[in-house]
Amino acid sequence: MAVARAARWSVQATFEVGDMDRLDLGREFDFALVYDALHHSAHQPIVATTVARHLRPRWVLFGEPSWLHAVSPGARCNDARLGWIERGIRVRSLRRDCAAAGLGESRRFFEPTRPYRDRLAASHGR
Repeated sequence: MAVARAARWSVQATFEVGDMDRLDLGREFDFALVYDALHHSAHQPIVATTVARHLRPRWVLFGEPSWLHAVSPGARCNDARLGWIERGIRVRSLRRDCAAAGLGESRRFFEPTRPYRDRLAASHGR
């Protein structure tokens, strides 16, 4: 899907798929995107170090659910039914692990969601 989208937008990009915990591609990249994946790993510090090792300017974007994901009904169901690791990401621990991996400065961009808004409205007769 990423290759098709890059082609559609005429963007030259290289995409690599691998195991985050043992990633060794033998080269460096300008940028990395870890999207909706880190929360499935039990080895967050190792992933931060592994990703950092592959980056020239050490610039990475993590797109992950907050710590609340660990208690969401859907995540708990996937964990029980499929055996997936489903945990939320705590900003403080991610910043700590990224700094230890040499990733340096971090910024947080937050887009709030309201996953229980409809349930609350229904329970209050709205």
